[in-house]
Amino acid sequence: MGSIAQAPGAAGVTIELADVRLTSGHGVRSQTIDLGKKHVGRVSLGLTLSDTARVVLEFGPRPEMLLWSSRVNIEPGQEQVTFPDRQIAGRYFAVRLEPTTEEPISGVLRSLTLVDTNWRKSPEGSLEFSDESLNAIIESAVHTNQLCVVPGINTLHAAPRVKPSDPGLLNAWSNPPEYLIVDGPRRDMESWIGDVRVQALALYYSHGGYGVARNTIRHFAHLQGRDGRIPGSSASLQSFASYVLWWIVSLYEFYLHSGDLAFVKEIGGHLSRSLNWVLERVTDDGAFVGDRDWMWTVARASTTPASQALFCYASTCASRLLEAVGETARAAKWSSLSDLALTAYRELSTNRHDGAITEQLQIETDTPITFQDSNSLPIAFGLEAGESATQMLAYLEKNMWTPFGSMCTDQELDNPRLRPGSTYYDIFPGTQAEKEASLPALTWAHTRQVWPFANAYEVQARLIAGDVSGALDLTRRCWSTFVREAPGTCWEMVDTKSGPFPTRRFLTEGEGDTFNSASHGWSGWISYVLAAYLVGVRPLEPGFTKTLVQPLPSSIDHIRAEVPTPHGPVSVRIDESAGSVRLCVRAPEAVQLVIETSAYEAAGMDVSIDE
Repeated sequence: MGSIAQAPGAAGVTIELADVRLTSGHGVRSQTIDLGKKHVGRVSLGLTLSDTARVVLEFGPRPEMLLWSSRVNIEPGQEQVTFPDRQIAGRYFAVRLEPTTEEPISGVLRSLTLVDTNWRKSPEGSLEFSDESLNAIIESAVHTNQLCVVPGINTLHAAPRVKPSDPGLLNAWSNPPEYLIVDGPRRDMESWIGDVRVQALALYYSHGGYGVARNTIRHFAHLQGRDGRIPGSSASLQSFASYVLWWIVSLYEFYLHSGDLAFVKEIGGHLSRSLNWVLERVTDDGAFVGDRDWMWTVARASTTPASQALFCYASTCASRLLEAVGETARAAKWSSLSDLALTAYRELSTNRHDGAITEQLQIETDTPITFQDSNSLPIAFGLEAGESATQMLAYLEKNMWTPFGSMCTDQELDNPRLRPGSTYYDIFPGTQAEKEASLPALTWAHTRQVWPFANAYEVQARLIAGDVSGALDLTRRCWSTFVREAPGTCWEMVDTKSGPFPTRRFLTEGEGDTFNSASHGWSGWISYVLAAYLVGVRPLEPGFTKTLVQPLPSSIDHIRAEVPTPHGPVSVRIDESAGSVRLCVRAPEAVQLVIETSAYEAAGMDVSIDE
């Protein structure tokens, strides 16, 4: 094919080709060009043509799936052409010619250059195992998250709903942040605050990425509606009630990891308005009334065990933020609300089957349905423990695990029917009959499919519950697929029916796009989960001034972790052998360590600690 080299003067890659011959004709294109790994940036070609033509650059997630394209006109004599797109994401490319007249044309392609435009910060943290399969997963996850930090200006293509009638939104977009955390560098290429929450955690541990998280959280604050609502997405401004809770959680976790109280005070007014908006959606008995959530294709109840568990955690986060800025009376009220929310969760989660929480939908089903998130988030947020957590996780493993990971639901909605009076799908065009007809295509996406975003919550829940072998088994099932399959980055989802990487359309008006993204940051947060809950490095006080190190027995011979903090790295080395473990922990003077080894002691292992 040719040689690969770094692009001169910039981070990126250049493919030097052996004068590839180009000819125009229907469907005729060059050989597929492999950049070696996925990149995000501006693409240019070195080529010469016999006549004026339109040059088409095709790219996609696999060599046989060049599903997207970019076009530019070129005149004879031009030796270099750059495509107009601010950002192209890809690993595999091909080139073809479209003549501007009926006469055929030819040319020679000499090189393809992609200059990276994504965030180029070098990693400050690391996580290494004696198990190479886990190392490959971590490498893929960290690379994916870095690809999903892009210049704010590159996301403006997705902002058609910012209207001149709302000067606040126009002002927020008039000078977008230098870099934003986005869900994917091709689709959707905008920030979603539910994604930002987990991607930010991963970036804290891999890059010390407080600056890009601050940019993104602040940007959502500037997009806040007059009623106090924080939008779910930063450019298309889609509304998900539960995503306001994710923004509150993201702000608190930013403060917990960075210790940046000044930023919390800076956007304190936005926090206050968002909290007032949330209160308008809370019933007298403490239930948060939602609408859609990340599983937006399935008409769930307005309050689910998953959303209520999130509300419990968000209420605690709100109380701690208010306490930090000195609003002690409001902090106490939100602490009391957290207690009330927990009572509402207990009432909501009483319907169970074989120990797992079940739900009734706004769609008619023959039996109640079990959701993965409603049986993992409550454990991750500390609402379920002991025997109940064990039973919930056992049900997921028995009924929802596949070779590719854990599925969203325990049953497929083969013939879904809306319950009478349901208005859930009113946002979609068409008559009631047309909506009914589209339900199988819609619900397919979130029933019995594998979503790594949710799988990482289940891995976290298993580690918290002490099921380390199950957590590592699930990690390998889900994320090894990405390492093994092209393009080597973490995908948005895995289709358990059509194959590992689905290119299925989910709406006829999808303009040829597929549901899946081959590089999705929310799937890369497994790197954080393993560092924070397997190695067990977590901040107990803002800015890691007090840090917990609580590793778990894993049967992995050696683990090395270095977690960035505002004061310098916390380093952990774990060496396990039969019946014993040796820990070596290092931290800056400003960091007080709390080392917890009870899990090893409960397993009957001898522990030695070197600080």
